[in-house]
Order: sequence, then structure tokens, then C-alpha cells
Amino acid sequence: GLYQKKAKVMGLVDSLVILLDGSQDEVQIPADSAAVPTSVLSDKPGIINRYKRASTPVVDTASVIDAKKSILQILRMLANSQLDLDVALFFNELERRAGNLGSELPSGLDLAEENSGSWIG
Repeated sequence: GLYQKKAKVMGLVDSLVILLDGSQDEVQIPADSAAVPTSVLSDKPGIINRYKRASTPVVDTASVIDAKKSILQILRMLANSQLDLDVALFFNELERRAGNLGSELPSGLDLAEENSGSWIG
């Protein structure tokens, strides 16, 4: 798959976090401030409240908010996938060590076969 190497996944995560943190959000009121709805004006002069949802031709905080929600969903999927992979690797290692001892695992510990190796599960 496309993201089976840790470096590629971390590059994706780093890029998403940069978008999510808000440090690059444009919060200055545009030159045509008469077109900015008062509902999105911040208490600070000249600044838009980026946490209030609005969608106008001049200010579109709704799109930014929706994009950040999508980023959170992607990060959650990646975290869940990593957890699934870690659990599968744990059980694979447990089975390998049990096999080296010549013993069998108790029933119910063969979950690694069901969840092994995929990033999206």
C-alpha cells in the first residue's frame, strides 16, 4: 500500500497537524470590512473569530471548520489503524514465541490472523 512505511505516515500526520493547529489561519479582516458579518467579528479589533461558523463571499469560516473536522477524522483513522497493527504485531510475536517453546496458545489468542498488516481495517 501507499502508506506502509512509518516515515510516509509520519509525513502525512505532520502535514495534517500543521493544517489543524491554526497557526496559518487567515484571521485578518479583509479590506472590504463592511461585507463581514458582525457575528464573526472577534473582540479584538481587526480580527475574525475563526471559531464562529459563517459562509459569505468575503468570510468563509464554515469551510475551514469543516476541513479541520475532516483532518481530525483522518488522524483518528490513522491512530486506529496503528493500534490495530500494533495489536496484530503483538499477537504475531506472542504466537512466534509460543511456537518456539513448543506450546500452543490458549483459544481466542489467534486474533492477529484476522487483523494482520492492513493500514485500513
